[in-house]
Amino acid sequence: MNRFTVSTRFRRALPGIAKLSTYASSMLLLGIASLIIIPEMISVEGGRAWGSIAVGQAWGGVGAIIIAYGWHVSGPALVAQGDASSRRRDSWTHSS
Repeated sequence: MNRFTVSTRFRRALPGIAKLSTYASSMLLLGIASLIIIPEMISVEGGRAWGSIAVGQAWGGVGAIIIAYGWHVSGPALVAQGDASSRRRDSWTHSS
């Protein structure tokens, strides 16, 4: 491999690396914030408020699972409707 091939591959991978690192940093920030905020909220509001939030998050998770299962029903039909270049673009855009 010459230098040109390696730098071209790196340039092609850079947008994906940027998206991945942005997503990873947001998840890390969310995790740290949760570890700090949740114990403080429990001490201020009490266990009942935390229970309400936990139930709401559980129902939100169930809703997310139901919505995610819908992609398998409608996604392939949407991708099949376009030409080859629009299929790749739309598939990537709707999945990320």
